[in-house]
Amino acid sequence: MKSCLIIAAGMGTRLSGVGDSKPLITLLGKPLIVRVIESVRNAGITHFCVVTGFNREKVESALNAVKEELHITVDFVF
Repeated sequence: MKSCLIIAAGMGTRLSGVGDSKPLITLLGKPLIVRVIESVRNAGITHFCVVTGFNREKVESALNAVKEELHITVDFVF
């Protein structure tokens, strides 16, 4: 099984004026992390390991809400 590691642990201080969590900042109606997952999923990878830190609960909640829709599995590492 091929997996994708996504680092989503930073505070994103340079983007603080745009949102409160860098992976969840929306671009054209979708969070950045969902756009990354969709791109990788289109390449055939459906298992993701996401390293969380800052705003961990928000990132995990957002991905748990879309993982069934995207037909992916997600493991979180803190």
